[in-house]
Amino acid sequence: MKIAVMGAGAVGSYFGALMIKAGFDVTLIGRGAHLKAMQEKGLLVKSVNGDFEVKPKAVGSPEECGPVDFILFTVKSYDTEEAIKLCDPLFNDSTFCLSIQNGVDNESRIAQVVGEEKVLFGLTWIGAEIASPGIVNHNGRGIIEFGEENGVESERVLMVKGVFEKSNIPFSVSDNIVRAKWKKFLWNVGYNQVCAATRKNCGEVVRDPESFEMLKGAVIETTNVANAKGVALSDIDVKRVLDLSLEFGKFRPSMLQDLEKGKRLEVEAFSGAVIKYGKELGIPTPVNKKLYEILKGEIQ
Repeated sequence: MKIAVMGAGAVGSYFGALMIKAGFDVTLIGRGAHLKAMQEKGLLVKSVNGDFEVKPKAVGSPEECGPVDFILFTVKSYDTEEAIKLCDPLFNDSTFCLSIQNGVDNESRIAQVVGEEKVLFGLTWIGAEIASPGIVNHNGRGIIEFGEENGVESERVLMVKGVFEKSNIPFSVSDNIVRAKWKKFLWNVGYNQVCAATRKNCGEVVRDPESFEMLKGAVIETTNVANAKGVALSDIDVKRVLDLSLEFGKFRPSMLQDLEKGKRLEVEAFSGAVIKYGKELGIPTPVNKKLYEILKGEIQ
């Protein structure tokens, strides 16, 4: 079996390294100093589950890889269209793409390029960052949830299950992956954005009444939008997201990390999407509009 990881940053490199360690034929497709370091020195993963090192096949473009059985798609949401168009050399008749990106509309954007039949839905809960080129810090979790949009346990779902089981990647197969993605989306719209807007970690946001009200407002607005779209979320889902602060504590979400490094932010995939859907459905989204304005004023 051949696998390609498209977008081998922190998340893609971590999961790719686990599959390589398990003996799978994996090609990491990356760029910049991290790619060069992996090519020259290999990839070191410093993990809460134990450090390990692999010597990956690492390339700068899909053309250097060729057709694969499946693509683990981990690029930032703002690179989705450009990246999937570049992936044409990775596809044959049976190749499919499993997206574990942030946001709730990446699969539809991918499908517009390669077709709905080529797309498997997914998400991940993970704390990871590139400590320096060629070195990835895995700080916590690392769970992938995935499934078919229609909830069927298909042959390709079983294929991915087998890969993840052998690679010791914690996973779950969802029979309602769209709802699962929106449940995670609540966390991203709330914590990822409010932490970046206030430059506080998750615990600090929750302990500060003003930032916590912003967090709560963003999550409630997103829940209202989801329900209007026919994705059934409840007050229990909101409470679970707000209570996750107890688990994450000092965790610094990816948007805050990107902001501190001067990188582009995924604000269009978060509050931008909530505002867009809110306008279409007649749902007010003032807190998300405020967050959008704050974050758009930062480095893009």
